[in-house]
Order: sequence, then C-alpha cells, then structure tokens
Amino acid sequence: MIDFIKLIEETEQLLSNSSSLKIVEGLFINKYGSEEKAKEAFKAILEQSKKNDNLQELIFSEFGLDKIIRVLNSFKEASNLKETYENLQNEKLKLIKEETPKSKEELLNNLELLSNAAHQVDISETSKDNLINYINENVIFNLANTRKELGYPDPRPFNYWLKFFFQGKYNDKINEGNSKNSGKLTLFEYLEVVSAFLLSYDESKIDYSNPEKMLKRFELQKKTQKQVLKYITNNNYSYLKEKLEDLYISDVYRNKFGDQPFDTSKRKIPYSLITVIEKHIKEEYLN
Repeated sequence: MIDFIKLIEETEQLLSNSSSLKIVEGLFINKYGSEEKAKEAFKAILEQSKKNDNLQELIFSEFGLDKIIRVLNSFKEASNLKETYENLQNEKLKLIKEETPKSKEELLNNLELLSNAAHQVDISETSKDNLINYINENVIFNLANTRKELGYPDPRPFNYWLKFFFQGKYNDKINEGNSKNSGKLTLFEYLEVVSAFLLSYDESKIDYSNPEKMLKRFELQKKTQKQVLKYITNNNYSYLKEKLEDLYISDVYRNKFGDQPFDTSKRKIPYSLITVIEKHIKEEYLN
C-alpha cells in the first residue's frame, strides 16, 4: 500500500536535504541531553557500524525504531486497507508476545523522542503540501478491487451506494473497464470511498489503533441488512421494514444525509448506514 521507508528516501528533497539529518541529530541530543554527549554516542555507533556496514540498522535499534518500522511495513506489505488491518493485527500480537513492562516504557520514550525531534525540524507548508500531493498521486488503487474489498462482488449494488454517498462525483470511475483511467483512484479518493462505507455516523477518520474492530466491519459488509439488524428488532422483519421506511425523519439520518432518500429494498447496506439505522431504532423507538 505505502512503503514509508522508500517514500522518505525518494522525497527527502521535497522536505529539505538536511531534514533527515536534523531529525537524527535531534534524537541523539534529546536522548543524551547535550550535543557533546550525543556526538560521543553517535561516534560509537558509527565505529561499530564499520564492521558490518549497518549504520541505519544500529540507529533504528538505538531508538527502538526497528519496532516502529515493523509497524510501518504493515502498510508497505498490504495492497489495501483490509490487508493493512490484518497486518497490523498480526504485528500487534507479535509485539504483545515480545513486550515486557520495561520494553513498553522504552518504546513510549522512544516515540516521544522521535516526536520531539521531528517537531524541531522546520518544514514549510509548501513542502508539506508537496509531500502530501506526491503520496496522493503515486499511491493508486483500483475501484473494482476496492468494491470487492468492501464486500460487493456485484458492481450494481456497490455503484448505487457510491452514488448515494457522493452523487455524481465518481461517475467517471464507475465504468471500471471502459478506459485506461476509468477505475483508478488516488489514495485520497480510495480513503474517501472506504470511509464512506466503513465509518460509523459519529466517526470522521479511519482509525488504525484497533485493527480487530475495523476487520469486523469488513466482515459485516458481506452480510445483508437483515442479518446485521435482526438482533435489534428481535427478528421482527416487518418492524425493521417499517423503521427503514421512516428513517428519513430521524435526526441522526438527516444530520448525515439531509433529505436524500435511499432504496429500503436494498439487501446490502454499508456499515456506515447500518450505524445510523441502529441508532434510529434504538434511541427513537425502543426507549
């Protein structure tokens, strides 16, 4: 999905030629308390690295960045968001097995050191924008694969919901095989689409801290509305149908979608809309 290490190497000039060096310098100074002690520590690592030509590896190890890199590789080795969550979950389980109270404290300290060092580097807004645009334009997704990832093997129901969420914004993308660029999504477009389907009505951004929770949502996407909502209405499907038909008067629905109607006969409903329906039924009719 995103190779952060390669990205840093390729785009260093977008930030500034010395940004990486400043971050490394800041890490050593923050850890050892003074520039003089930082130089001594760095010289020792530099001398040690001459044996195996592994300076980067030793610096990563010095600040516990090897674990952070392992987490970042969860993004690199994935082709989509679902695989990213699967990789993050696997890496999380590995880290939990390795973790001790001391190692956890060291990791938190190293993250704080990294954050402090990064904030000491002055990066212009233009450089930040250039980097963001570079990432967005160079990480490309495919609409057909995104559709399948979200649990829609058939494009027709998926396209209905795509138009429901975005009106005509993605009309030129829907004809997936009709032209070279018809099904392509930039990173931001991809995240916008999966967010529309996967985020709860009260969430505004994708959460990477709880991969297990998000993976459950991908599984829910494969089910029909009746399978997901039946527990709320005690399998009373006629009652569920009734509440779907008057959903448009719900405050939570109107706050999210305004006066826009949707086809209540659809068998598959995105997780995001399921959360709206669930709140509508629970709070306005079951209390």
